[in-house]
Amino acid sequence: MTVYFIRHAQSAFNAVHDPRKPDPMIFDAPITELGKTQAQKARRQVEKLNIETVIVSPFTRTLQTASWIFGHKFPFQISADVREQLCNSCDVGST
Repeated sequence: MTVYFIRHAQSAFNAVHDPRKPDPMIFDAPITELGKTQAQKARRQVEKLNIETVIVSPFTRTLQTASWIFGHKFPFQISADVREQLCNSCDVGST
């Protein structure tokens, strides 16, 4: 079995975060327009792979990235076990 890890596309938090400055306090940030472009490019690469299962964390940015990459080809298994750890405001999800 081969396992692929794909990081989420650029989020609104990633676009403005500067580690030398205070946290911009963007909770559960969605992906940006650049993020959509990144995910579309990733889709073209991923289509060549034999993907059987998609596991995604429950953050908006990861769900949006997975949707742009995989569309409706796969049901996503959403798991908090694969989420980023609480380091910044963007790591706080929404309900």
